[in-house]
Amino acid sequence: MADEVRADLSGADLVSVKVDAVDEGMWRRVNRPNPSLTLGRVLEGLLEFSESYRGTLISETMLVHGLNTDPESYRGIASYLSKLSPRRAYLAVPVRPPAENYAKPPFEEELLKAYSELSKMLTPGRVELLNMPEPPPSTVYGDPATWLLNTVSVHPLRYDYAVRVLRRTVPDPEEVVEELVKKGLVLKVQYAGATYLVRNFG
Repeated sequence: MADEVRADLSGADLVSVKVDAVDEGMWRRVNRPNPSLTLGRVLEGLLEFSESYRGTLISETMLVHGLNTDPESYRGIASYLSKLSPRRAYLAVPVRPPAENYAKPPFEEELLKAYSELSKMLTPGRVELLNMPEPPPSTVYGDPATWLLNTVSVHPLRYDYAVRVLRRTVPDPEEVVEELVKKGLVLKVQYAGATYLVRNFG
């Protein structure tokens, strides 16, 4: 974390940091960072920031099956987080279609072992699992098609969730969705047994 970034964040009430790996090669596979960045400097900067930061520091670790779910990976993450000492350490799993097809959720056994390892280092009350899908949106803001396009530009949205919330504002929600698909602005993809809408940036 650069000096100017630490300075900018020092006055924030809450700062969330991503710690998905402590190995350079694994970090590049999971996070695909800018080539100019090095993991050692990032982790060192986070530790320097945590020593002077007076707000609430939390961390999030995304576990991807076959990448950072082996014992060596999550033990290394747990050891680093024990030094960082976040108020909460969240363990997340991919619950929406990822950018890469190889990004699969960990097996339940892998997730529980990672939770156990972090809990031993940080105490159980500070480790939480984020392994449930997000709740469906409850409100459409403004023009329905624009709202939907803006929403899926940020993250994938389940098709049935989109239809459900759009039904509150338009008589034929499927028509709104399919028109965006027809124009090539939105794609329909299958993931974990459900259909998702994703923004087509191609």
